[in-house]
Amino acid sequence: MARAVRGIYTPTAIFPYGAAPKSNGGTRALSDHKKTGLNAASDLEPFKHKILSYSEIAWFFGTNYFMRVSDVADAFAHLPIAPELWPF
Repeated sequence: MARAVRGIYTPTAIFPYGAAPKSNGGTRALSDHKKTGLNAASDLEPFKHKILSYSEIAWFFGTNYFMRVSDVADAFAHLPIAPELWPF
């Protein structure tokens, strides 16, 4: 298969590809980007961040904002407010 693919596309990378279960159902595709060369070709700097949820929420409360929580199904999978709650 590698020979057939490389016969059509000269720059290729063959790497393991798999799937992992998501916490809220379904699966997530995964691959080894070190082997594909994608990591070396990507600028990931804009995606680095610090978790500042507590200080940001406190700042908004201090500026006369309020917080209302309604539909929280699967919220912790998407909004990691407190690290000690992440496993749940």
